[in-house]
Amino acid sequence: MSYISFMALSPVYIEPQVEDDIDGSCTDACTNNGCQVCLISEYEITCSIQHLSSTLEEHLIKEGKECSELIISEEKVVKQETLEVASSFDTQPLTFIDNNLDRNYLDFVFFTDKKSFRHINDPDSKVMFIMRGLSGSGKSSVVSVLKSAFHNVTVCSADDYFYTEDGSYNHDVNLLHAAHEDCQSKASLACSKQTPVVVIDNTNVRKWEMKFYFQLAATSGYTVILVEPKTPWKMDPLELANRNSHGVTADILEKKVSMFEKVIPGYYAWFPNEKTSDYLRQISEDIYTECLTKLKELKADFMNAMNINPDHISEEMAQQLLQRYYVQSEKKRRLLHCTAKYCGWGKVPDSGSYFNRPDVQNSCGKVFNLTVTGLIITLKTIAARVSLDGAALALFNKPEEDSWITEVKGNHSKQNADVYISASKRKLKKLTKPSKLEKELKKFEQTTAGRKKSKQRKQKGGFKNANKTEKTVQDVEENKNNNFADQGLVSPHEQDQLGGDMRDQSSFLQDQFPHCRITGKGRSAHFTVKTASGVESKQTNFDILKACDLECSLNSEQPLVVPVTQGVACYYGNGMCCVYFTKPLKVQCLYSGYY
Repeated sequence: MSYISFMALSPVYIEPQVEDDIDGSCTDACTNNGCQVCLISEYEITCSIQHLSSTLEEHLIKEGKECSELIISEEKVVKQETLEVASSFDTQPLTFIDNNLDRNYLDFVFFTDKKSFRHINDPDSKVMFIMRGLSGSGKSSVVSVLKSAFHNVTVCSADDYFYTEDGSYNHDVNLLHAAHEDCQSKASLACSKQTPVVVIDNTNVRKWEMKFYFQLAATSGYTVILVEPKTPWKMDPLELANRNSHGVTADILEKKVSMFEKVIPGYYAWFPNEKTSDYLRQISEDIYTECLTKLKELKADFMNAMNINPDHISEEMAQQLLQRYYVQSEKKRRLLHCTAKYCGWGKVPDSGSYFNRPDVQNSCGKVFNLTVTGLIITLKTIAARVSLDGAALALFNKPEEDSWITEVKGNHSKQNADVYISASKRKLKKLTKPSKLEKELKKFEQTTAGRKKSKQRKQKGGFKNANKTEKTVQDVEENKNNNFADQGLVSPHEQDQLGGDMRDQSSFLQDQFPHCRITGKGRSAHFTVKTASGVESKQTNFDILKACDLECSLNSEQPLVVPVTQGVACYYGNGMCCVYFTKPLKVQCLYSGYY
């Protein structure tokens, strides 16, 4: 497959990873010394800049060569064009700042973090900056830097309505409603044209003043970033009165300060751009269809859920019905999201403390690289499983994970085990010893898709014994006096109470698919791709936690295993299918709130 065709199908998934700067070097992970991918920066690889892609595509069509054939010595022209394209996106935004502005007040992550700056400058990454701040607070200075730093920016401001042709400002309170309507029309037009960066430059003192723009962003596929000036006088009426250029008095500003609302979103999340969201939807749908074809038991579960006897309809009709099973899609929001914290617009008890965390405030507008490790397919939802680490894992806050563990450890542990672990009509057996799963995985690794992974395992001594524990579990054993609940783990004593040692099964799966997190904090991180009729997106949290229970359970009959396009599909019964990717997908996402 050629490089360009691969980018077109999977703009977020290219190996190997390369250095952040364009210096012609690559990481040691690359085994293709002549690969043109190694000459392109991480930004161009992960974001698929349109004109960069077209430049390479034209060259590939002309030469009829694949990525592996693009030898450095033969492609000097392509390299030069690539570097020229990249250089226009490699400028640090702070170089645009007027010397009269204090850079300490412009310390925003989308200016200072190179990866985030590049991501927002990608034409496929649509971002709506909504400014908040009173007159004189420094809001206009931030907007001027946004206009200078990012390409193709549209600024929408109600104040523009009051400027005359000669540039004078004549504010009329009677025309304020018309001014805001004009601002909204301008924003709607910019979004309809898919303008990459839209800036709403109003005071936005109260939440309802921003409601129109929140809804516009959601329906147009934009990620919202709320921006407040970082000046120390932004809530000082006297200082604001001295600094603002519109003659707003201290008395008026004092009232505005008292009215200024803290805006907590419905949830904080990582948002991929629309192109990446569509790609994840497409591969999820394709794998779902493939699983139904290869796993007859799974297909039967779905047919039973629809109260349809497959003997009474044609195979073609059955396929059509199954394709329409998930009638509600997250497509209505255009952007998928991986929830970091549900806040309920401030109604959740601990949402205020999360909102006030410095790392949360400083991360809004920052790009994170998330790892999609597989899919969870149930009778209620389809979700893309996500693995978090580092700063992203620190931002992840899902009380459901802790309460789920508490529930399993409580008085109802037997009931939970019956419902969630032995929910299948057939009883599940152990997976601790080499079994059908291991044999199927070995078979899969003999195929073209699995050959590379097989070679790597052979170098390490082949398949590890399933009875050996994962390193993380060994660490827990060495620190057995630690609080297991704080780590999101169940202690060995509690595992025995549940009917066996859960570590062996999770160790085996994590050994085969090390990127997949099935225990501990962050195991329920996901993108909800589709939901069945009448099912809310939050159901996905519980579906994934149930899947983790099944994966860690020893009281289970081994699942049916079949190879699928991206890896291996395991059917656990009762409409539960887990797909494990042999090669995880890398996804760039902006962290922000959904308002």
